[in-house]
Amino acid sequence: MSSVGSRAFSTGGKRALKWVGSTKTDIINLNPGKNGAGVVQAIEKIEAEAEAKYGNKAAILLVQGAKLHPSTKDPGDKKEVVTVSILTEGGTRLESGHAHEDGTTTGHVTRSGGSK
Repeated sequence: MSSVGSRAFSTGGKRALKWVGSTKTDIINLNPGKNGAGVVQAIEKIEAEAEAKYGNKAAILLVQGAKLHPSTKDPGDKKEVVTVSILTEGGTRLESGHAHEDGTTTGHVTRSGGSK
């Protein structure tokens, strides 16, 4: 029997954000001797929290670089970071945050992200 009329996708499952920028593999490979897997875990935590907080409004997870580095925007953050932003499909930034190699995160909601 032909499956021409069947659906190619499901609308009922969890919708993951589209990763743009650095990949999980980039993060692990560019941080030898450090816990790249911990950074990936932290980014996945940011992703899950954004999906829960913004629902379908959040569409893109922008990973800005893959190599751990000191934050220039948040000098109070003493841990090395990879910066991540949550964007709408149209590119409006809802929030940004830092992922650390120990799996912890920090986040900053923008004005656009403050209202659902």
